[in-house]
Amino acid sequence: IGLMVTLVPGVNGKVSITDVSDFAIKSPLEHFTKGQISTAKVVDFTESGDALLSMRPSDTGLDQSESDEDADAEALPLITSESDLLADQIVSGYVKASGKSGVFVTLGRSVVGRVLLKNLSDGFVKDVTKSFPVGKFVQARVISADADMGRVDLTMKASILAGGPRVKLADLKEGDILVGAVKSTQSY
Repeated sequence: IGLMVTLVPGVNGKVSITDVSDFAIKSPLEHFTKGQISTAKVVDFTESGDALLSMRPSDTGLDQSESDEDADAEALPLITSESDLLADQIVSGYVKASGKSGVFVTLGRSVVGRVLLKNLSDGFVKDVTKSFPVGKFVQARVISADADMGRVDLTMKASILAGGPRVKLADLKEGDILVGAVKSTQSY
């Protein structure tokens, strides 16, 4: 998801939604209209020869004009590969696709994370595509990132996002105080 920009007649470039702004804003594409003139920097090329562009002010050297939405926004780190990510890191991105098995989140121009259905929410998600439409701004915690495999697994469970790093059973000691969510009530 992003913008297609005509550089000169017959030559187009692509701007990933994560390369529109230096800030994590909820709807970065709504600031653009067809025919609008914008400045972009060529940052890479696809195998098919398309130009990949960035409109980030940090790349173009232009000032970022802050709207009311941008004023409270956090910086959106530039993620160029899976090796830029660490387990337990909190990341921001935009839903690229959603379906009954989960959601794919664009984290950088060529980095997409996967959120399995079981990691979308602490509760039941009835309609994934309705709850997580394409282009929606989301935050997630990195479960794992494998640069060799080109794979990033994420969770968007509020209980995991709000807490600190994930705790494993082996990490627990008697007397530790933790916060958790009730999974079910049952006899045992």
